[in-house]
Amino acid sequence: MVIKPMTQEERQRAKEKQYMNSNMSTEIALYNAMKKHDLTLAEAVQAMEIFANDKEFQNDLDRFYGNEVFIEE
Repeated sequence: MVIKPMTQEERQRAKEKQYMNSNMSTEIALYNAMKKHDLTLAEAVQAMEIFANDKEFQNDLDRFYGNEVFIEE
């Protein structure tokens, strides 16, 4: 049995299929998380926006304070 090399078109289709499968897995995971937490699409989007804003705020604090740890007594 001889294995023939893939054509350029076959390579391109394989890449597209891999990319599509990756995106579908991500979408399924997001959908399952929404169902698990009983969130609507609007609520999930709002939660992600809140998280993104908090993440940016925490990064800004880290940059401002130089990642120092402060312990209050």
